[in-house]
Amino acid sequence: MRANSGSQLWLADWAGARREAFVPGDAVFVSGHGLPALVPVEFSLDGRRRAIVLARYSSDRHGTLAPALLIPRVESNKRREHRILVSAGGQREEPLDFAVEQDRAQRLFSSDRLGRLQTGIEEGDSPVGVTLRDFELGCVRVFVVRRQFGWRIGDPIEPALQVDVRVSRGENTYVALGTSSELGRGSYQFIARPYLAGWYETDEPYLLAGDVVSDHAFASLVIRVPFDRLFDFENGIVLTPELAGRPLSHRPYFQFLNNFPKGTDVYAALDPDALPQGLVSTRAAIYVIAHKDESDWATSTTLSDISGPGMTPNIKIVPIVPGCVNWNTTLVWPNPQTPGKYDVAIDFGSNVADPSQFAADGSLDAPLDMIDGYVRVGFYVTEDPSLPGRSQGRSGSTRTPWEQSRCRRRTSGRRRPIRSRSPPPSAIRRSRAVLTRRSNRAHSRSSSSCTATRAWRARTSATTICSTT
Repeated sequence: MRANSGSQLWLADWAGARREAFVPGDAVFVSGHGLPALVPVEFSLDGRRRAIVLARYSSDRHGTLAPALLIPRVESNKRREHRILVSAGGQREEPLDFAVEQDRAQRLFSSDRLGRLQTGIEEGDSPVGVTLRDFELGCVRVFVVRRQFGWRIGDPIEPALQVDVRVSRGENTYVALGTSSELGRGSYQFIARPYLAGWYETDEPYLLAGDVVSDHAFASLVIRVPFDRLFDFENGIVLTPELAGRPLSHRPYFQFLNNFPKGTDVYAALDPDALPQGLVSTRAAIYVIAHKDESDWATSTTLSDISGPGMTPNIKIVPIVPGCVNWNTTLVWPNPQTPGKYDVAIDFGSNVADPSQFAADGSLDAPLDMIDGYVRVGFYVTEDPSLPGRSQGRSGSTRTPWEQSRCRRRTSGRRRPIRSRSPPPSAIRRSRAVLTRRSNRAHSRSSSSCTATRAWRARTSATTICSTT
């Protein structure tokens, strides 16, 4: 089909700046507007033999595609031209082209002692370290911090650990940071601060313009509890991490929630603290499903997505970081209109390392697949309590104290709403009299206080003059 002439899509970096070229280690994002509303938007990397699906997202009610991750890390070691094919709601869009270039920018990444990328390890005696690449000769302070869903200059740095090291020009430097048991389980990122001896900003507790962050969009290292130690056994356990939430404009830039008023976009993000053995997939399918109870799950583990318009299927596919299995903020259900109980499920499908062979199977298979919900409810879609109607006042009374007391006097047993009306003139007169008396007392206290203050100042001034003469 013909491309949508009114749409516009572009590639960007983590900060949202439009880019047509990336370097190894960069994350590639995509944004756009002018798309059809509430339709799936699929991105595929054009290969020599066949296209490889990178991700499948959804436009919102305005036809806008919020910044979404396509490639967690560019890994090409030589300059190459790449083309990303795009389709939105069954219509082909203009392809997105980008190049991979070499650069000498300062970078750091979680690695082993041989410089190999290391994104996920288990809590224990496993060594934790980072590799510094292309840093200038001098001193570097490395901070280990808890993961944020974004970093901006001026954000506070609350290090779990910090190490100072001296690097040599033009060499990759490995920095040992301890063991995974010393840091403890959780998701971490790394910040490197080059400095000269005696530099006054070395100890500043916030992100500076010259600081280098390992990954802005997702965790650089996840330290997990061994799966069998967390649950005592492996088979039949369903992981239930928090997924549903909303993005924030300030740190930590994402908030997990379990209630969304009708019409509020539902987002999801993943950061698990435990993973079963054998999970190697680099893609995941996200389902929003109606909540099921124990008997329903015992009958069937089928996942039926309802996140499309009119509760139709609109399954999302997201790229995940191998080893730590996390992704950044993703719009999973735009403009929900049906109140109820829902869960967010993650299906790793065929669980293959080759992304070209990924296929979702539409089933919740323990222990690989995960769900925000399961026995408990993942999140609720509710009527907006701020709107007039049956739900008015459910999350907080909208009546004045006078109306509330009058309602209690006039009703017995079950409370019934009454018509809002003005209080009688006698009540108004009494209220005004009370306010007048309070104002007079406050003015009296203020006047006496001012008189005492002027007298004290006069005595003090006189004493001072006398002592000087």
